[in-house]
Amino acid sequence: MFASLPHDLRFAWRVLLRQPVLTASTALTLAIGAGANTAIVSVVKTALINPLGLRHSDQVVVARVHLDKLKMRRLETSGVEFREISGMTDTFAATAAMEGRWWTYETNGEATRMVGQAVTPQFFQLFGERPELGRFLTGDDRESIVLSHAFWRSAFGADRAVLNRILLLDGKPYHVVGVAAADFRFPTGAEGWAPLVLSPERLQRRGYNMKLTLVAKLKTG
Repeated sequence: MFASLPHDLRFAWRVLLRQPVLTASTALTLAIGAGANTAIVSVVKTALINPLGLRHSDQVVVARVHLDKLKMRRLETSGVEFREISGMTDTFAATAAMEGRWWTYETNGEATRMVGQAVTPQFFQLFGERPELGRFLTGDDRESIVLSHAFWRSAFGADRAVLNRILLLDGKPYHVVGVAAADFRFPTGAEGWAPLVLSPERLQRRGYNMKLTLVAKLKTG
């Protein structure tokens, strides 16, 4: 087979040279087909398989509360569930809680609505994320914010000097410490992430202020 390969290649090359139109159309068809398949796979992955751009999504679970006596299911959690699940280190590699925020964002004398999330420090690390700019939140942050890539582009024109700028959110100054990667879109519509600080009362009173979405990353195995 290998001995005849050079002869077969030379014969095929001569045939292709005699029919340049066929050769060109064949090459174009293959190129379009390969490109279309790649595009379709990309779209399917983005829109259907992983629309939120999450890494390790197969290892991430969301906790919900069921109150069977009240016939209430799939409720958001309180700080107690967050504290308890965070302690299950034999099962979970990381846990994080988030809570919706709707800020009034002031810029150039105008006020607009900004949709965001308050999150605990391990939120981005749980998904294995790396920032586009700057850094993510730590346990020492208070009035800080990480911007979504889309908000950074629309509000600041993708200005890389945005770090350490101050945003007035509900009249309070927040320092921009980072910008998330373009493919990170969790939860849908979030334009920024600020620190979530849970009071001792929220961590001790079960059923109190059940507004937390609790996510956890399973340990391998």
